[in-house]
Amino acid sequence: MAERPYPSTSITQHTLWTALTGDTPPLTLPPLRIAHAALDSRDIRPGDM
Repeated sequence: MAERPYPSTSITQHTLWTALTGDTPPLTLPPLRIAHAALDSRDIRPGDM
């Protein structure tokens, strides 16, 4: 299978909260970047988690 291109992503706790709940994140949740995030489960390689 051909190697898939890996687009750069910048997923933060705010982005994830909004995607999962549909609501705006609470003010106490800092917008920290999630280091090992992937948009597609096929992009996960051993050791990424």
